Amino acid sequence: MLPETPGYDGQFFFTLAHDPLLKHPSTLSHLDDPKYRARRILLPGLGFLLALGQPELIPYTLALVNLLSWLLVGWVLVSRLSNAGLPVSLAVLGFCNLGVLYATGLSTSEVLAAALLLAGYECYQRQWLWSGLALLALAPLARETALVGVIAWGAAWIYQKNSKNLGLSLLIPVPLLSWVAYVGHQVQGTGGRSGWHNFTWSLMGMQQKVLSLFEAPSPKEIIALLMLIAVCSGFLWKAFRLLRRDPFLGMITGSHAAMFLLSGDQILEVAQGYSRIYWILFPCYVVSLSSAPSGLKQRLLGRFSSRNQPRFLGSNNFAAASRRA
Repeated sequence: MLPETPGYDGQFFFTLAHDPLLKHPSTLSHLDDPKYRARRILLPGLGFLLALGQPELIPYTLALVNLLSWLLVGWVLVSRLSNAGLPVSLAVLGFCNLGVLYATGLSTSEVLAAALLLAGYECYQRQWLWSGLALLALAPLARETALVGVIAWGAAWIYQKNSKNLGLSLLIPVPLLSWVAYVGHQVQGTGGRSGWHNFTWSLMGMQQKVLSLFEAPSPKEIIALLMLIAVCSGFLWKAFRLLRRDPFLGMITGSHAAMFLLSGDQILEVAQGYSRIYWILFPCYVVSLSSAPSGLKQRLLGRFSSRNQPRFLGSNNFAAASRRA
């Protein structure tokens, strides 16, 4: 529980993990907005299943789900980098952000949603059609913003002029819509805010971000926000190039970058909230390197090979003398 607040997402997930089907009235009484909180059921639902009916294990299973999500993201990054012939050590850059630590420490669902989106992208690259659809359909149950997977899937198949697979994108929102209908049946009365209160006009959103730099309580939060602004700006600067090379990835990154620009300061702990919710932009940046033009790949390979090559004092002179001898 954070001081002077009604709670945090992780606290509500912990409550839902004890009763994911909302069968007990006491569960609803511990949620500030049951319809809104219960929409993001995937993380508490997985925590409940992994606990095997043992409530005392739920704090550990919630953490386990997020740690497994780390591994899933790492698998996608390593797979993309290795397929492109780039050093897999670049995958570390995908986790160089405080947001992923905040999300894991607070047991919120951003890491899980990002992992499912990126895994769906990997399945798309490998032509695992139904596996990709299943992962993209599960992602919005972790966080509604993951519905950008519908846009990404559609854009990819429009680019390939494949109307059959394009129509399959209509299946992605079905699990979320079905669950929302169930929650509406279980939770009577008003409530269920949409989440749009976190967004504002673009120019107002940028003004609030600049002001938040002066209001951030610690230097690390200022650094986290500046890093996110830099990555977001870089994506928007080259958005059209990325869309032409890789429409699926371009739509995922472009949608999150646009949402970041429109985000207001209503998110609790502004700098932490931004870096936590939009941390997916960092692994997306690493993935985008795999689809970069060949010239950029060659420069990256050249830099890494020159750094890893052992250097010995006088080695060039010794080699020249050996040749003359």
